[in-house]
Amino acid sequence: MKHVLIIDDEDNIGEEFLDFLEIMGHRGHYFSNPIEGLLSLKENTDYFDTIFVDLMMPEMSGRTFIKAARKLTNKSTEYFLMSGVPELDLDDLVNSNEAKFIHKPLSLSFLKGVFS
Repeated sequence: MKHVLIIDDEDNIGEEFLDFLEIMGHRGHYFSNPIEGLLSLKENTDYFDTIFVDLMMPEMSGRTFIKAARKLTNKSTEYFLMSGVPELDLDDLVNSNEAKFIHKPLSLSFLKGVFS
């Protein structure tokens, strides 16, 4: 079982994500506010195996969140940036190994592939 942190300012996406994780037998924790997500990481530095974070949020960008989160988590934590914007130039992200990028909306079959 994986412990997954989801940070997305759209509640419907976060709730659907939690449903998918439960179906697959994983444990998910969802925050619509990235600052609250960072506070959870500070309290549980070794708990999360995988972190999914929205690229664009009002309080903090996903990239800023990941930079802060990497200081709190162990090196084996896997990061994914998500966006529903189709035409993003993220070559620098992909080349830096900062995080893997995935397009929203997510599907159950896609997530099964991520966790297989």
